[in-house]
Parts: sequence; structure tokens; C-alpha cells
Amino acid sequence: MTKSVYRLIFFIGILCFPIEGILSQSRFGTELNNTIISALSSRNNILYRGIDNYIQISPQFQSKYDSLIVRCNNGSVMFEKENVLFVMPSRLGKVRLMFYGITDNDTISLGYTYFEVKAVPEPCLTIDNTPITTNCALPRRVLQNCDSLGIYFSKDIIGSENWLKVTGFIIVYNYGGFNVSYNNPSKVFSKATKQILNHIGPNREIGILPIVEGEGSLTKKLPIYRITIY
Repeated sequence: MTKSVYRLIFFIGILCFPIEGILSQSRFGTELNNTIISALSSRNNILYRGIDNYIQISPQFQSKYDSLIVRCNNGSVMFEKENVLFVMPSRLGKVRLMFYGITDNDTISLGYTYFEVKAVPEPCLTIDNTPITTNCALPRRVLQNCDSLGIYFSKDIIGSENWLKVTGFIIVYNYGGFNVSYNNPSKVFSKATKQILNHIGPNREIGILPIVEGEGSLTKKLPIYRITIY
């Protein structure tokens, strides 16, 4: 191999490898941390598919530029107000938000940030704020001493405790070989409901079907929660 060929290979190596490294490491600019960009609707800086996600931009960061442009690679993003973004991811996984600043008619790439995208957890029933699942077992004293039912989604999603409100529930049980149902008129266990529970034998199953109202247009079909009393 001639010296000129070696020089050519050496030159290509210098030219290509550093540039490739720089592109892979800084393809989207500087990564912006959660002191600059943070989720308002999640305590753990997570976005959820199918709900309204709000993201706050640090006013100090935004004030350096005449305006900002934000782009995302998963779903849609728009400004809700000056320093708050509204993001609707279309798929689970991650969403990358890329930020550009406009100043003196110049557009500058400012950096990017990633958010994890999760599905909204399925709602579960709560008895006195204790989450339970269907096909579970509870001691009789829990039902005898309980006050009311509720619906729980996630501690992480701020405001999710208001999505569904229990307005009543139907209790289904077996009496003398027949399935019997009783309509409890509110989320609070009535005196009649507690009397029914007191007369159900050990290791017998009851069903609770919550009747709920959703916030806004939120609708969610809930299962019958089957509970074995012991």
C-alpha cells in the first residue's frame, strides 16, 4: 500500500470517526433536566397516554428567548399558555421533546428531554382508601367497620382521585340457594348493607358492583368485585 493511500485512510479516519461520535452524542443538542422541563400532572415526571398531560417550562429558561418552538416524536404538543405545554402521546414507551429558541430572527437548537409514557392504570376499588382487587379475601371485621367505597387509579397522577366518584353500589350474595342483590344508595355503607354482611357465613363470596360518575366525558366500565369473607 502506497504512502498516499495510507494518508487518505488516515485523513478519512480523522474526518469520520470524531464527527460520527459527535452526531451520536449531540444529535438533539443538550439534554435538559427536570429543573427546566417538568411534568405538572405527574409526581414522578411521567406522561400517560389518553389523558391531558401538562409540562412546565422554567420561566427563567423561556425568558432568554423571544419565543420557543417545541417539537415531539410521539403524538402532539402545543402551548397551553406561556410556559405550560399540553402533550398527548400516541404510543407507549418514550416521547422526546425538542426545544428551539427564536431570538433576533435566529432559530437556535436548545436541547431535548425525554419522558416515559405509560398507560393509565386500571381503576381499582377502595374500601376506606385501601385498594382491593377482584377475587380477593377480606376478614369480616373490615367490612363491619368500613365506612365507604371509592375508586383509585394512581398516586402518581395528580387529580386522578377526582376522575371517578362512587355514587352507590350493588351488593350481590347467595341466600338460601338464590342469588340476591341489594342496591346501596350511596358510597357509604348503609345500616341495611351492614346487616346483610353480618349474616353472610364464613368463606362465602359476595359481589360488589360500584356505580360511578366520571369527571367530564370520562367513562370506565368497572367489573364486579368478588370478595370472599372469612
